[in-house]
Amino acid sequence: AGKGTGGLLWSTNWTNKGVNPWTDLEKTGNACGGATIFYPPRNAGERAVPSQRGAMIREAIDDFDYMAILEKLIDSRYPGMGRPRVMEILKPLIPVPPFAYVNDPHLLYQVRHDLAEEIENFKKFPAVVTSTPSANARTEVSAVKFKVCAPAGTGVKIDGKPAGKVGNGTLEVPFVLDKLGTNKVRIELACGGMIRTMERTFELAADPRLKELTSLVERSAKAGIDAREAAAFLTQVKQGKAYTEKERAKAAELAGKLKYALADRALKADRTFVNPLEKFFFERARETFRWKLFERSEYYLGLAAGAARAGKMENFKVKVTPVVFKGHPGFRLDNGLIQAVILETGGTLVSFKVDGVETLVPGPFNKLLPPEKRAARNVTNDQFTALGGYDGYTDADGHGIWTFAFVDWDVALRQLTSDRAALTFSIRVPGKSFLFKRTMSMKSGSYDLGMDYEIVNLTSPDAASDDPEHYQLPWRGRLLPGIGPGGIPQVNDKLVIPFKYDRDKMEQTHFILSKPVYIDRRSARLSKPFLGAYDTVLHKGVVLVGGPVTTHAMLWFSTKGDHKGGGKVYTLEFPRSFFGKKFDDAEPNSPLSIPAGKTLNFSVILRGLSSVKDDADLIRQAGF
Repeated sequence: AGKGTGGLLWSTNWTNKGVNPWTDLEKTGNACGGATIFYPPRNAGERAVPSQRGAMIREAIDDFDYMAILEKLIDSRYPGMGRPRVMEILKPLIPVPPFAYVNDPHLLYQVRHDLAEEIENFKKFPAVVTSTPSANARTEVSAVKFKVCAPAGTGVKIDGKPAGKVGNGTLEVPFVLDKLGTNKVRIELACGGMIRTMERTFELAADPRLKELTSLVERSAKAGIDAREAAAFLTQVKQGKAYTEKERAKAAELAGKLKYALADRALKADRTFVNPLEKFFFERARETFRWKLFERSEYYLGLAAGAARAGKMENFKVKVTPVVFKGHPGFRLDNGLIQAVILETGGTLVSFKVDGVETLVPGPFNKLLPPEKRAARNVTNDQFTALGGYDGYTDADGHGIWTFAFVDWDVALRQLTSDRAALTFSIRVPGKSFLFKRTMSMKSGSYDLGMDYEIVNLTSPDAASDDPEHYQLPWRGRLLPGIGPGGIPQVNDKLVIPFKYDRDKMEQTHFILSKPVYIDRRSARLSKPFLGAYDTVLHKGVVLVGGPVTTHAMLWFSTKGDHKGGGKVYTLEFPRSFFGKKFDDAEPNSPLSIPAGKTLNFSVILRGLSSVKDDADLIRQAGF
C-alpha cells in the first residue's frame, strides 16, 4: 500500500516456535540475532535497549525520504526526470544497482549532502540535467548527451561555451569527453537574471582499441619490431592528454601498422605445421595478407597458433578437418556417426550426414560475394536482394537471411580434444549493439551436434534506452532438410511437428510429389520445443531440439515449388520475431530481449536419427 521499494530485513518480529528471542538469541532463525532491532532491558524496570542496527535502519529511512523528496520535486515540474537524476547522484555509492555498494562513510555523507543541495537548488531554480551515459559513470564511450529540463528561454553553457536555449521545456546537448580518466564538465544555466551552475563527473576508461594497441606494442617489442611511435602515443594518452575522435583514429592507424609488421614477419618465417588445421589457418593468413587485410591476416595467425597447441590430432575420436565447400573455406567435424560441414561464411552448416546419409540441402551458391569481400566483410543492407544461395542451417532475421550472414564470421577454437570438438562462430551485428555467438560442438559416440548461443548486448547500462527496439533482436534458426540422395532428396521425407493448436496443423506432412501442396506457417505455437523430419524409405532423420526460447515454428512446405516457381523444398525453423504475429494471438511470438549489458544464452541441438520407424519413434528419440 505504501509503494515502498528496496530491501526488507526479514524475521524482525518472528522466531521459531518455543524460542525466546531475548534469552535464546542463537536459536532465532538462521541469523543468530542478525535481525534483532531491540535487546532486552539490562535490569528489571528498565526499557528495551535499541541496537545500532536499528539506528542504521532509521538513517536508511531518512535517506530514502531525501531521495523520494527530490524525485517527487523534480517530477512535479518535469515528469519522469526525478528518478534518473536521483540515480545519477547515487551512482558513486551504488555503481551497479541494486547490490554493488561502496562501503565508504565519507562517500555516503557526500551523497546525502548532494541530495540535500539538489533539493534546495531546485526550489530556487527549477532545472534538472541528466545525461547518457549517466553522471558519475565509468564509460569507454566518449560521446555524452545531456538532457536539460529548465524554464523556456533558459540559456545553456557547457564548459563556458554556449550550447543553446531551452525551448519547450527540454534541450538535448551532445558533448565529447576529451581525455582518459576523470572528466569534470561545468554546466551553467541562466534565466530571468538567475544563474545556476552544476558540475558533472565522468570517468573515461581505455577503450578496446587502446587495450589492443598496448598488447601490440608488447608483442612488437618481443619480436624486435620498432613500436616507439605507438608507445609514445600510449604514454601521452595515459598522462591525461586529449583522447578525442582524432586520437581514436590515430590509435586505429598505429594498431594497423603494427599488425601489418607482425603478420609480415610471421608469414615470411620458415615453419613446419603440427596438423592440417594449423596449415589451413596459416594459408588463410597468407591469402588475406595478399588482399591487404592485415588485421584479418593477424587474426588467422592467432588461430594457427591455437590449432598447433592441439597437437597432431591423429587419433582423435572427433576429427576436425579443414575443407573447401563450393569455393568456401570451412570445417568438417566427424565422429564416425555424424559428419557436419560448417563454413566460415555465416557459420553456415551446409552438410549434416547421419551414417553417411546427407540430411541437408546446402543451397545453390549462386548469388554470393567474392572471397575477398567475404573476408573484408564488405556488405551493406542494400545488397540484400542481390545475395542468396546459402541453405542448410543458418541464423536469420525475422523476415529474411541476415545480410551479414554472407560474410566470414570470426572463428574461435573453443575445444579440440580427442572426445570433443567445439568451434565458436561470432560476429558483431552491424548497426546494432549485439555480439552474436554460436558454438557448434560434437562429442564422440553421439548423434548430436550441439549449438550453444550467446548473445551479448554491448550497450553500457548507463547508455540504456527505454526504446524496446534497442534490446530486441529478431532471430530465426533456419534449417532446410533433404534426406537422402537424388535431384529432389526431400521426396519420401515426412515432417513431425508438435503443434499446440489444431488451427496450425498441416493438411499434409509427407513430401510426395504426386500430391502437390503449398503450406506456409509463419508463426505456429508448439506444444514441445522440437521440429523433426525423417525419410520413410531410408529411415534416417533429423530433429531440431530447442528449449524455453524456442516456442514457435516457422514452416514452408511445398511439393509444388516456391512462390517464384523454384524448387520443391521444406524448412524447419525456430523463429523469435514479430513476423507472422496476429493481432488476436493469445501466445504471440516476439524477438529475443537482451537488456543493455546483459547476455542471453540458449541451446539448440541438431540430432541425427539413425533408425526411425514412424512418427512416434521420432518423438521418442527427440526426447519427448
